Amino acid sequence: MKETLKDLFGFMYSLSMGDYFFFIGTFLLIVLFIYIIYLLKTEPEELPKKKEEKFDISKVTKNLEENYKPATPNIKLTSYEEEQVVVVMLLYNKEFKKDYKIFKLNFKDNIRKIISYFALFMALKIGTALISSILSFALNFTLGESENQEAVMKLVSAEPLLMIINTCILAPFVEEGIFRLSIRKVFNNKYLFILVSGLFFGMMHIFPTDLPTSLALIYSITYVAMGFYLAYIYTETENIWFVIFIHALNNLFSMIISLALL
Repeated sequence: MKETLKDLFGFMYSLSMGDYFFFIGTFLLIVLFIYIIYLLKTEPEELPKKKEEKFDISKVTKNLEENYKPATPNIKLTSYEEEQVVVVMLLYNKEFKKDYKIFKLNFKDNIRKIISYFALFMALKIGTALISSILSFALNFTLGESENQEAVMKLVSAEPLLMIINTCILAPFVEEGIFRLSIRKVFNNKYLFILVSGLFFGMMHIFPTDLPTSLALIYSITYVAMGFYLAYIYTETENIWFVIFIHALNNLFSMIISLALL
């Protein structure tokens, strides 16, 4: 416990002046984000009414089959994540192997670092969720679950084991490969990478959507902040496994809550 707290405070004291300027800039960006939402909210917007219907996993699978035809006729819901994992592993196999060899050299210390990073991650998540709630209240919105989270809850209810595999094992590989490894190869500048990676990560979790634009932007605040943080940790550690494990822990934590609420 002492070592974990030492790592946590050590990480905060190790930040450079440029890092603090970046976080201040991020805060100002969120303020600008809020102002844009305020401008969009010229008059109350009504949320689209959803028809109450029983969720049927077979309908989801059928829809996937109609819109995507794989080589094998017997498609499974997990096949999309599996195919994405295969593509990401083929593209970045060397990076995954090299980073893992480095990661396991100080495995115990790195796990402690991950715990401290994850503690800050959860604090950021709770803080931005609070900001979103205050903002939605000020703009007279009813803030419930995002469409992304609502879809996850339905799938958890229908196929819990399937969703545990997808969200806690496959998704962290795919998303960190796409939003961290891929984008980092394009942007060498640390802060530009964090900005682009975080925005792409956050927006892809919300859009496209049927929600009013201003409400969708409110939902995206937490996801964008999470994307910024994961991208920042990747630039600090220069090891993809740190953000994969943080991402997996976050998804596992969410899955436990989702299962508890069923």
